[in-house]
Amino acid sequence: MKKSFLTLFFGLIFVSFAYTQVPILVGIQILKAEDARRYDGVIEGLLRSPNLAVRERAALAAGRIGDDRAIEPLARMFDDKRNAGRVWTMAVFAIGEIESAKGAEHITDVIKSESGYVKRDSALLSRAFEAAGKIAAANPKDPKAKDLGEVILKGLEIERNSASPSAEVIRAGVTAVLRTRPADGDKAIIPFLAHSDPEVVADTLNALTRLRSKNANRDARDLLETSVHAMVRANAARLLGADEDKEALELLLKAATTDTDSRVRVAAVRSLGSLKDAKVGDKLLAHGEKLLDGAKLSKHKHPAGMGELIEIANVLGRLLAASANPSAVKFLGDLALFDDGLTPEISVARFR
Repeated sequence: MKKSFLTLFFGLIFVSFAYTQVPILVGIQILKAEDARRYDGVIEGLLRSPNLAVRERAALAAGRIGDDRAIEPLARMFDDKRNAGRVWTMAVFAIGEIESAKGAEHITDVIKSESGYVKRDSALLSRAFEAAGKIAAANPKDPKAKDLGEVILKGLEIERNSASPSAEVIRAGVTAVLRTRPADGDKAIIPFLAHSDPEVVADTLNALTRLRSKNANRDARDLLETSVHAMVRANAARLLGADEDKEALELLLKAATTDTDSRVRVAAVRSLGSLKDAKVGDKLLAHGEKLLDGAKLSKHKHPAGMGELIEIANVLGRLLAASANPSAVKFLGDLALFDDGLTPEISVARFR
């Protein structure tokens, strides 16, 4: 009896192991197909393998190969409940990687079926948003691209109003909005600036910056002034510069010269350059001189603040162009000498 039990026990372990590993020879087949960008009966057959790990790996291969003939076999994987979870998620990812408009309806179905459920698969829905963005971006003139944009906006609205919104899903959806650029897409994602997850807020600010949104400047000013998270402040500064928000001038100058994080200071300096207001030149120059004095005391040949100094030089060259400002000329000359003339941007700024 004991021997039979042990035999059954080890047999179950073997079966479990077999169903979670890709056999070496099968893995070699898949790698060869990927390397040759060859989608054929081998990969399609492996999508139906009894081994879950093989099905998942074959789906990834189909996406990497990028042949749109794989879309229907990948879509049929959703008819098999054994594939729920990782395999479905990989199939969605693969369809997105192929970037064919033929996959649009299948991705739409996934977004619609997953959105709104309390026990939704966040990983699957995130990949679906990602796939929708990729397909729409690759086929901007196809009518299905517009449909995908609308589905993304609707899915994000449902997620925002759900009892337990997922940060993972929201971040993927915000990026998908950036890729699809649906009408009023910026207005749809602005509410996420109030999200509790700083990564969601930072991603939303980044998307709004790249969408050239003019509707979030007030929120960006508040975040630059009050957020405790450096990437949120940095991306808020970027948005204000991209929108050339004149009302943010003093706030950006304060961030450029006093923020505790160099990423925020650099972003604010660049944004000040976009605002093109020469009256901030003297304060920015004073900050640069202070940084240069500190850099000269460093034991390192290339101190950490050098990148910030180069950004300041760039902006001063633009803001004070043709002014013959003696203090700026001296600062830029000293900076060029300290840098041993290795950075041409410094000399260009001085010539300006």
